[in-house]
Amino acid sequence: MLSRGGQPASNSTAAATTTKERNLARIFKSYFSVYGIDNNRSNPIAQSKLHQMKLFVPERLRCVDARRLSDLLNQKKWLYSIAVNTRDMDLRYIRRLFSYDAWANREVVNALCKLDAPPARSLRFLAHILSAERLWLERLRHETQTHPVWPEFNLARCEPELEEIARLWKTYLGSIREQDLFRPLTYKNTKGENWTSEVQDILMHVILHSAYHRGQIAADMRAAGFSPPNTDFIHGVRQGLVDQVP
Repeated sequence: MLSRGGQPASNSTAAATTTKERNLARIFKSYFSVYGIDNNRSNPIAQSKLHQMKLFVPERLRCVDARRLSDLLNQKKWLYSIAVNTRDMDLRYIRRLFSYDAWANREVVNALCKLDAPPARSLRFLAHILSAERLWLERLRHETQTHPVWPEFNLARCEPELEEIARLWKTYLGSIREQDLFRPLTYKNTKGENWTSEVQDILMHVILHSAYHRGQIAADMRAAGFSPPNTDFIHGVRQGLVDQVP
């Protein structure tokens, strides 16, 4: 083993590294035991948890004196705090992204409502965003498709549609557990092809798909001589607007 300067590390340094690795293994074992998660390679939930712990725990250990490490490992409160900080991290962040998505869609609708004649292409993209978001939710809930993928919505139709979809997504995301993110879903796409995707991948696709088409709306509004709304994620966060979706 080499030190940071490229010289051979001392035996004490190597021993400390080995001890830290063993202590990490103990944390992982205790974590899975406390939360009843099967720690094996065939369990995607366990592997996700293990990955989160590997990212999170070393940062904590760097701040811990080696002489106090064994005492800290025996404090269940510390172990529980690590577990709580990682257990629902993915699902909480997905909910936050959907909070952002609903806010950004509202910004687009509000901007178009201020125009005497909103660009037809922008309205078409907006209607597609709303229809696609509903379609993916219907697939997740095993429901029949309500709208065509490219519906002919006017602005008056888009407003209530947006609010209903935001409410339905919030209800759905509040009803699932983190392990549901790894559940496979088999569905037919608009071409009639059968596909299977994990729930977490579908949710991320919904967010990215809507952001992509909002970008097209912004470009179309500029081309028509209008100023598009700022729907950047970081802008919403800075203004404290992302988590204010009812």
